[in-house]
Amino acid sequence: MINGTVEIIIDIVCVVLIVITVISFVTNYASIPDQVPTHYGFSGEIDSYGPKSTAIILPVFMVGLFVLLKVAERHPKLWNTGTVEVTPENAERIYGVMRGMLSTLRLIVVVLLSYLTFAMLSGGPLNKALMLIITAALFADVAFWMVMLYRNR
Repeated sequence: MINGTVEIIIDIVCVVLIVITVISFVTNYASIPDQVPTHYGFSGEIDSYGPKSTAIILPVFMVGLFVLLKVAERHPKLWNTGTVEVTPENAERIYGVMRGMLSTLRLIVVVLLSYLTFAMLSGGPLNKALMLIITAALFADVAFWMVMLYRNR
């Protein structure tokens, strides 16, 4: 579980990254090539291009996922906790764990989509090491919170 101050810091970092990404996208849109990378292979190399207009998808998706995860955080009764039953005795602990997971997932998703947006704008390949780190962070985050959820049942 993470405390409210950490959640606020995570949200501030997310919003700052979103604002920087969107402002960079809008201010650089005119200089984006007519064809932009739309898919990267496992090696990080570009293997598909599309029209410049497709570049808007990543920033819109980033904002949409951030908002969706933030709204989901506010409605804990909608969460699927898997095999962990939520009872009056454990509800506060379980919801705290799930809130922590949603907060850290928001941060990882925003970092990932921000990086992918900048990679698309630059037209270059992805940094394999950075993508590996972000992907590992995503899986490690979910695994950590699932263990915490199970321990706090």
